[in-house]
Amino acid sequence: MRACSTPMGASSTCDVPGLRSWAGVKKRGRTMSIIFWIIIGGVAGWIAEKVTKSDHGLLTNIAVGIIGAFIGGFLFGLLGIQVAGGIVGSLITATVGALVLLYALRFVRSR
Repeated sequence: MRACSTPMGASSTCDVPGLRSWAGVKKRGRTMSIIFWIIIGGVAGWIAEKVTKSDHGLLTNIAVGIIGAFIGGFLFGLLGIQVAGGIVGSLITATVGALVLLYALRFVRSR
């Protein structure tokens, strides 16, 4: 077993035999986060679509949900609201942002 120097005696991943390189771990994590964004965006867009009684396709729901996640994160941060972490918190944030986005688009189109 090879020992690595770490700050303040923290455990190191290079002490674990058979563990893949950090480059592989980082790449896999990036891929999983993209898939996570797509899934959360699709579900949030679909929920917002049902609430607003709109009719969109899958790709539009994903786009609305992902853009809604940015809008929801911005609005919650601006208002000082903290939502639970993890999948549930991400879904709530993205859904609220998607609803704001769809209602704003509906308001602009009606004028």
